[in-house]
Amino acid sequence: MEQLLRQEISGVINQIQRAEAPPCTEDEGTPQYNDTNEHLFSVVDARDNDTHFIKTFNEGAFHYINGKDNTVTYCLRFICYDEYLHRFTFDDGHGNAHKSRLKDGVKVADFLVYDMSDEKVYFIVQELSRENISNKRRAGKKQLSDTLNQLYKSNSIANFIDGFQTKVCYLSAKDDRRMEGPEQNDKEMLEKIAAVNIGPGMEFDTSVLTGDVAENWKTMLTEIRLKLIKEGQKFSKKLGQWDYFGEPIGDFNTEYVYRALVALAGLGANTVEVALYPKIEQDADGNTLTGEKSYILHFESYPQVLEGGFWSVTAYGDDDFLIDNPIDRYCINDRSGLQANDDGSVDVILSEDAPKDTTNWLPVGDGGFHLYMRIYTPDMDALETWTAPTITEIDPSKAN
Repeated sequence: MEQLLRQEISGVINQIQRAEAPPCTEDEGTPQYNDTNEHLFSVVDARDNDTHFIKTFNEGAFHYINGKDNTVTYCLRFICYDEYLHRFTFDDGHGNAHKSRLKDGVKVADFLVYDMSDEKVYFIVQELSRENISNKRRAGKKQLSDTLNQLYKSNSIANFIDGFQTKVCYLSAKDDRRMEGPEQNDKEMLEKIAAVNIGPGMEFDTSVLTGDVAENWKTMLTEIRLKLIKEGQKFSKKLGQWDYFGEPIGDFNTEYVYRALVALAGLGANTVEVALYPKIEQDADGNTLTGEKSYILHFESYPQVLEGGFWSVTAYGDDDFLIDNPIDRYCINDRSGLQANDDGSVDVILSEDAPKDTTNWLPVGDGGFHLYMRIYTPDMDALETWTAPTITEIDPSKAN
């Protein structure tokens, strides 16, 4: 991996560096790395100018348990990724001879860790923090996700990572997190489902199913959906009149009910620092949205995103499918060229029939509908005070 980084990193940096930086061609050598197969060990931040950053257990700032016991451990290589990328600098011509090439907002994790055995069990992106996990969670997740995005800009590095059995990200905070597989957190659940032969190498025991299996399955889905919706409400967040699912979406850990609720709508989900998906089904007066009426979707300002972020608003029918329309427009977004009002706000017409000027028109058909707003790389701090768009019913004649 360390040799791959040396070969590929210039190409990666050219894709994430500041616009004013010249093309990156320099060779900053091989990144620092330390190896260990100890069952218990500690780690210090490599940017503390300590080239021996793997320490005896309890000597360093962050403590780890490697494997199940002294007889079953992984041979791990820790590569100093953060320190390595910050070697790449340029002279900006304004007195900064060693300005970082990385764009503002680009984050980097401390370590890349991988199992050096032929089994290639683990590849880990590791971030260390002297803060408690509750304070570091959002920033730490961005460091981890940014690092993965950087690595996958190189096909060679991506292929190397994909060759591992398990790819994980770890945030180790002041209140200590240890390196161990997710199976440790899920141990109780794994043992529970193993009782009916659900698990690796097992064949499900169909003898536990009784009665009319197909009919029972339909009944179960109906009943469990209501249960999941009720229990999942504690994860629902508000953005003005819009609702979205908040943390720990996409990183559920042992929140199995929440995971199941999200899976009913669509398998998998991004974490909140990657994307938000607010939904709205009613207008400002609390009435259900319908194509039998016309509305104004009013933006005081557009959704707040970090550098490189973007947004969209898409209309769906009651069947959760896109709505057929004569101009093949299914969403509006930051690239739609919407016309602004004199005060800088923007009004989008939601209606079945097209207005004379369709620039700011989002067709919604003739039946019930709802909107999903997608905000990619949201600025979570700015969104706390941002005014989300509102939907107000209007006289259809005013739509023109």
